[in-house]
Amino acid sequence: GGEGFDWFYANGADRQTQNRTPITDGAYNKPWVFRYKDLVSWWSNQHFERHGGVEANAPTAWLPQSKPIIFTEVGVPAIDKAANQPNVFFDPSSSEGATPYFSAVTRDDNAQRSSLAVIHQHWAKGENNPTSSIYDGPMVDTAKTHIWAWDVRPYPLFPQQNEIWADSENWRYGHWLNGRLGSAPLGELILQIVKQYTGLEIDVSDIHDTVDGYVISDRVSARNALETLLELYQIDVLERAGGLIAISRHRLPDAVVENVDYVDVDDTPEVTRQREQSDEIPSALSLAYQDIDADFRAVTCSSRRLTGERRRNRDVQLPVVSTYERVLPVVEQWLRSLWLERDRISFAIPQSRLDVEVGDVLQTRVDDRDNLVVVTRIEEGLMRRVQARTVAGIQRLTSASNVANRSSGGDLPAAILPPNVVVLDLPVFDEEQAGHAPQLAINANHWTGGSPVALSNDGSAFQVRQTIERAAAIGTLLSDFGGGPIGVFDHASTIEIDLPNGNLSSVEDQVLFSGRNILAVQSRSNTWELLQFGNAELIGPNHWRLSKFLRAQLGTEDALVAGFDRGASVVLINGAIEPLDVSRSETDRSFQLKAGLLGREFTDQFTTQLTVDPVRRGLKPLSPIHLRAMRDFESGDIALSWIRRTRVNGDVWEAVDVPLAEESEQYVVSIKNGAQLIRSFQVSLNYVIYSELQQVQDFGETATEFSFEVAQISASEGAGISRSRFISL
Repeated sequence: GGEGFDWFYANGADRQTQNRTPITDGAYNKPWVFRYKDLVSWWSNQHFERHGGVEANAPTAWLPQSKPIIFTEVGVPAIDKAANQPNVFFDPSSSEGATPYFSAVTRDDNAQRSSLAVIHQHWAKGENNPTSSIYDGPMVDTAKTHIWAWDVRPYPLFPQQNEIWADSENWRYGHWLNGRLGSAPLGELILQIVKQYTGLEIDVSDIHDTVDGYVISDRVSARNALETLLELYQIDVLERAGGLIAISRHRLPDAVVENVDYVDVDDTPEVTRQREQSDEIPSALSLAYQDIDADFRAVTCSSRRLTGERRRNRDVQLPVVSTYERVLPVVEQWLRSLWLERDRISFAIPQSRLDVEVGDVLQTRVDDRDNLVVVTRIEEGLMRRVQARTVAGIQRLTSASNVANRSSGGDLPAAILPPNVVVLDLPVFDEEQAGHAPQLAINANHWTGGSPVALSNDGSAFQVRQTIERAAAIGTLLSDFGGGPIGVFDHASTIEIDLPNGNLSSVEDQVLFSGRNILAVQSRSNTWELLQFGNAELIGPNHWRLSKFLRAQLGTEDALVAGFDRGASVVLINGAIEPLDVSRSETDRSFQLKAGLLGREFTDQFTTQLTVDPVRRGLKPLSPIHLRAMRDFESGDIALSWIRRTRVNGDVWEAVDVPLAEESEQYVVSIKNGAQLIRSFQVSLNYVIYSELQQVQDFGETATEFSFEVAQISASEGAGISRSRFISL
């Protein structure tokens, strides 16, 4: 059924809007003639040629049911939405390369495996695969089905050795079975562990992830064997209808609880929310696993929150066999979920809501916003008292932005270049982040699993301060990029970038608003504009077209105003970007930084050295906004006013005003005639009176045209980022 059987899309616009046209045959009532999926009807009926829409009187030589159908090539790419268009092959270098309809271009081995399983299961059933009345056999000879593709090149050398095989990069999303067919569906793994340890059955139909392997070497209980695995993949095991069921928390809500459903309990609010202390939640997760690309040696994969200082780390050992590329997104999702699930919510619903069960994901309305919660406990009585915790809902796992080559198949090729190092002085993302410390982005043409970073005051005695564990996505601006609107979507601008080790994807607006798809672009003034992009399109090898921007995020309008040149650096802001481990006093002056490659000598051949001139952008006040001037026509005085912004916690909507974030509120106001400074004020309020007398002193008459510039003052950094406006009264 479905597309190609019941209906078709007449054009691309119909596909976008799901406007489906039924497949019919008004002339001869043989719709199967136009159904490219209706193999049974094609095989079971006589065939008549049609010329000019008129059916011939005599059939062709085809004898119905005379021959079996043999699938000589059945393949599905390992990419999300693969079932939408399983015949397309990912190859950015080919004019015929394509991705399935609506694919976000992320690796999805389970999509490949599940699709192949469905194809096999469908034709293995007699009701779908009729037996011939002429020969002794079914319509489709499944024993002769050939699956595309098993490559003779040995895994994992292919696809690791991309210096040898130019199509290695296509393996990630391609039809290859090498390195995939031996993996274990996570649901089947859970089922086998439960059955072998307890003899019980468990419904795992909701679990769709895969793992390459899982090692249980000791005598442990089923709980010990599964507990960390279930936590890592955010899976709950529940008892339902007398049996066990494994359910992923990353799913659509099972039910909706409206405001009218809440029941008052004594004198307490209808809904209560408690938030777990941030100090109790790890800001970094490290997972030790067995890496296929490292000859099954133990490897640690880490993820850290982009915002906040390192406070509490959690180290987990799990006998999973996998690769860095597949483990990293899972660890990142786990850490993200720990922070999203820190709220505990309690409410009561009437007995009529018996549809709500423990383990259900509910969509609720709390504090005037929608929340997804998972029910953890229900107390029965005159009413049903529900305890729940917030959950992240559906989250799409994205591929790691860069895959570390951890193979042990000999030394790396001789042409190893020193790492590429970019120092970014950026605004802070939250109050816990050290505003004085610049951010580091490092990658290399041969990433060996990390980059040691050393500092020196004079360039003579370097001391290693930290190791950057993940390769950053550093690229180049390939197109012109001008200004754009601030505070709303910039739909007019489009840019193209070269990002050799980036894996981008388009996202919905709500995901964008949560902080995804942040790109730093270096301006002509060497400042960085932080922007977010909603649309990402791969148009060539490492060549991306980006659009639908939110410009000048976190107060980086000064970079936007400075403009950009082709060839400017761009950096994808994600967990690979780390703050430099440097004290505040060390940023009072310039210093030398040297970055190398893990496992290589710390010599000039394998290191990059540069001078860091700290700007401490994270401590500078943001520029004020909404600059206004109003003249009092009786006195002739002009009132100049503005609204301040904050560099931390600016998204706290419940507060009357945003936090000050400085020791005191102070501003410097400059009056200019063109580029010439005429007068300046220092005030502690968000306005100043420019008197008529001062105007006459400055301009010889009442001022009618001038510019005024405002900057908030930091006690430690002085004047922050300024904003100016030309006034004509």
